[in-house]
Amino acid sequence: MVKMIVVDLDGTILNHMGIVSKTMKEYLKKLKDNGYVIVIATGRIYASAISVTDGAEFANYIISDTGVCTYNTIDSSPIFKSNIDKEIVESVFKYYNENCYFIDVCDKNTIYTYTDNIVNNSPVIKITNNKDYILNTCAEVTHISISMKNNDSVKRLANYLNISNEDIIAFGDGLNDVEMLEKCGHGVALSNALSEAKEVADATTTDDHNHDGVIHYLEQYLLDY
Repeated sequence: MVKMIVVDLDGTILNHMGIVSKTMKEYLKKLKDNGYVIVIATGRIYASAISVTDGAEFANYIISDTGVCTYNTIDSSPIFKSNIDKEIVESVFKYYNENCYFIDVCDKNTIYTYTDNIVNNSPVIKITNNKDYILNTCAEVTHISISMKNNDSVKRLANYLNISNEDIIAFGDGLNDVEMLEKCGHGVALSNALSEAKEVADATTTDDHNHDGVIHYLEQYLLDY
């Protein structure tokens, strides 16, 4: 019996305009109200995940930073978090050279982008080439990004909620979703997913992220289940 539904954001429930459709929000909220545990699993920091979902009212939990932190959406309180020591953060800056475009140092609410280059900005990004500013300002470092990630907080949250792996269905589309799709009870790749994600998934949606692929799949799957 399905108890937990895990959804990625980018390329999964976010459409090509970077928003969650009203239909998707209402459908997931209905499932939540009916007792399903709805989990957002994303590489984004918490503030960014909240922003692009307009508060994530349809979800119970957000697993952010590609698995590093898990938050309750009711009050934004952390359930699990693995912060990085400031000494490690400081040591990472030595890897910044002409071959490095930028280094992201992230906490719950802000991405501090260390760079001498001009990069894209957003409300949650602060761009600087001042290492001391980052070290003194970034509260609890959740992840440092030069380029890699991991996904095992879904299992950790399921254990916390006493939900069996076989009762989890997960949706994703990208490389950072591969491990989640492979390890969760029923992994589903969006039709727009990368081939690497489709290869490990148990199934693939008929419709893509622009046409509510998650909704159409769940409507049939939960009915048959």
